[in-house]
Amino acid sequence: MASSPTHAENPSDPNGTPEREMLEIDPNTPGADSAIQTGDADSTFSITSDVLRPQIENGRAYHGFQKEATWYPLPNDDTEMKRLDLMHHLWRSTFPKPLFLNPEKTFGRVLDIGTGTGIWAIDFADAYPESEVIGVDISPMQPEFVPPNVRFEIDNLDDPWTFSRKFDFIFCRSMIGSIKDWDGLLGQVFQFLNPGGWFEYWDHSYPLKGNEEDFEKTSIFQWSKYILDAAASSGQPIDGAPQFQGRLKRAGFINVDGRKEFVPIGGWAKDSKLKEIGRVAAAMFTDNIEGISRRLFVDGLRWTEDDVTVFSAAVRRDMKDPSIHAYSEAYAAWGQKPPDAGS
Repeated sequence: MASSPTHAENPSDPNGTPEREMLEIDPNTPGADSAIQTGDADSTFSITSDVLRPQIENGRAYHGFQKEATWYPLPNDDTEMKRLDLMHHLWRSTFPKPLFLNPEKTFGRVLDIGTGTGIWAIDFADAYPESEVIGVDISPMQPEFVPPNVRFEIDNLDDPWTFSRKFDFIFCRSMIGSIKDWDGLLGQVFQFLNPGGWFEYWDHSYPLKGNEEDFEKTSIFQWSKYILDAAASSGQPIDGAPQFQGRLKRAGFINVDGRKEFVPIGGWAKDSKLKEIGRVAAAMFTDNIEGISRRLFVDGLRWTEDDVTVFSAAVRRDMKDPSIHAYSEAYAAWGQKPPDAGS
């Protein structure tokens, strides 16, 4: 296995308060949490049988695009679909508004890139029935029966986009580590937005953090550090969420803004809402730690299958340990294409 990371000082907020003090711990946390048991018509893309045929690796199904051309490390089977829907529930609870944070109030054409199971696109279409929502993903895992104003397309977002009409709002979430060229993707986002349109991105940062001085000795921290290293070795790093506002500004967006929230992992937070968020986050990680890790660790770090299995068990134990107060940081960033930009 890769060696454990060296100790680093805990980061602080701009006001000098250590981040581990910002989330208040509930002293009455029980020993373990048990609340949760664990084609767009105007596009030129066409689906081939290879795309619909999954690759099977170690009992898990992955997308059918050629791996060398489009390396997506996560499965696309039923287990992963359940995790994605659970993550959607987590995101809906994390920020003050469940679907987006930018100031726009009316929407025409909306694009959800990396739509996954399509659950965000469906929720948005239900909430804004006057909109036309298109969800794009590399895997055909979306439901057949959806609201009349939503449809899905299977495509590789790293390739040149082929839409014949532009969009008023483009949304993306939890895609760091899945895109090889973010500057290129943001260039396409900017190109395919109507003047005055908005783009918004949500993601978590890595590595995970904790309230304990010795948190970096835990398997939870080591796992998140290994995830960072493996993703970087694949050419698709996952440490860019805090810098996303800067990316938007460099891409030409105006009125750029953002928000950060803390997401506890486990039901240890004193605040009742954060406690529930933490339980959902723990379930999302605990039930799927091997699926999240396997391709990254085997391909990126040259671990064996047994290495992944043994280490995943250690991470699950730490996730259930009430004395470990792990959390992630969730970032949102949004920006507007200048109204006077060329169409």
